[in-house]
Amino acid sequence: MNIRTRAATPATVFLLAAFILLLLSCISVPITKTIALGAFNGVAFGVFGYCINGQGCSAVQLGYNPDQALQQANSASSSKLRGKRELPVHRVHLLARQGAPPASDRGNNNFSLPRSARNGLSNILIVHVIAGALTFIALVLSLVAHIHSPSHSTRFLLAIFIIQILNTLLTLLSFLVDLLVFVPHFAFGTWLVLAATVCNAVATSILPLHPNSSTCL
Repeated sequence: MNIRTRAATPATVFLLAAFILLLLSCISVPITKTIALGAFNGVAFGVFGYCINGQGCSAVQLGYNPDQALQQANSASSSKLRGKRELPVHRVHLLARQGAPPASDRGNNNFSLPRSARNGLSNILIVHVIAGALTFIALVLSLVAHIHSPSHSTRFLLAIFIIQILNTLLTLLSFLVDLLVFVPHFAFGTWLVLAATVCNAVATSILPLHPNSSTCL
């Protein structure tokens, strides 16, 4: 089997980068506690759930209610505040001077999108997984394109190009969902999705549509 460095090689590199970035965004909280798509008021949000600082994480699930997580965090903060009120007066004043947030600030979620819209959009965070799966398929096909026979098939290369266009659109949709759901409280995972969108767009733009020249390894 004759494997060559072909015109699809640069696109393969970008597809590999996009797949890794999307994979990292998909294993965000609660699967791992180090990556989140959004974070606010002690709550970190991911594709499959959320984690509340000091209270643990939700179960891994398809679709969740971000406001329910914020209410849990606010409820825990209120309980701590009630506990502080039972302390001596001088201790309460000391804690207040240390920057304890007022109850009105804790109750304001400060997100740009209305609650009902955010809760509905959070149910389609699964598009991250779909984009990641399609990126993996495009990556495998681009690797196959390094083999002599597929690399000389215009239909095969055109099929990869069409799949990659759909893939880029889905990755862009993933980023837009993150924007709408978590603005302005973005976290590291959202920027990973943006980087994956750029990588997929570049891969789409440089995928060959015709079997051109190649260089032997």
